[in-house]
Amino acid sequence: MADGPVFGYDTWWGFGLQAAGQPKTAASLTNYWPLSADEGLKLERMIRLLDFADYRGYQTKWLSMGTYGAGTIQFPLIPGVVSNLLTWIQDRATEDDNQGRSATVVFNLDQIQKRFVGTKVRTATFDFTKNEVVQATLDVASLIGEDDATAYTPAVTATSPYIFTQAAFTYPDTTTDFDYVEGAQVVIDNVLETPEDGFRGDGGPYPACMYNLHGIRATGFLEMEFRSDDDWDRFRQGTEIATKIVCTSGANTCTLTMPRLIVMTDPVQMPGKHDVRLKARVEFTALGSADGTTAPITLS
Repeated sequence: MADGPVFGYDTWWGFGLQAAGQPKTAASLTNYWPLSADEGLKLERMIRLLDFADYRGYQTKWLSMGTYGAGTIQFPLIPGVVSNLLTWIQDRATEDDNQGRSATVVFNLDQIQKRFVGTKVRTATFDFTKNEVVQATLDVASLIGEDDATAYTPAVTATSPYIFTQAAFTYPDTTTDFDYVEGAQVVIDNVLETPEDGFRGDGGPYPACMYNLHGIRATGFLEMEFRSDDDWDRFRQGTEIATKIVCTSGANTCTLTMPRLIVMTDPVQMPGKHDVRLKARVEFTALGSADGTTAPITLS
């Protein structure tokens, strides 16, 4: 029985990478992060109401078809503690068959503690917004969601997150500094099948697996001052570009490198009024190396 209300400062979340080949074996937590949105992993029970011609005037029956975890986690990108996070998002070398890494995730809501095992990143979004902290948003799915009675001693980092002005952009290649970027977003897609696809006839209540069906994909945009027709020419001529985003705070860095980008849409549009400053919005898709051996984006 609760003794009183639960406040935001009473809650925390953390994760730990699981050993290779053990998607259903929980790992110890190694990283604790602050949340920056009312999100989180939720237990899905796949409730189905049974609607039969059964001489009953109301719905009276239901079944749970199975359980899994799914949800969104949003948090600021914090210097010095991103290594395991980046591995969770991008590593395809540790597991066999180009599969992504699994992690154990715990959400503590003071009165309730939930543990999600076999959690994979479906998509990871990095937002670079002017006058804001750099945000990361993970869309994740888990094989197992359960109550957790483990006693933890969470150590949420007190380090301040990266902010927009600590992000340096190189464009249209990975060596030329570019000072006119006003915003950016990078979305990594791990091409993960849904938890519902992972159920098998094995008598268990959880999905048996969640496969990554393809290598990493990446898309995004750069929003910048409109100063020349260079971006229009690149779009019109199909010229590939590149970009690198480096966040720096003291001795800590976090880098997103995309060596091959193709501009997908016309970058400049007509304004709807006269008292505006035109901006170019370069929407891109990142490509792997021509021989298909190198991922379209590297996080480091």
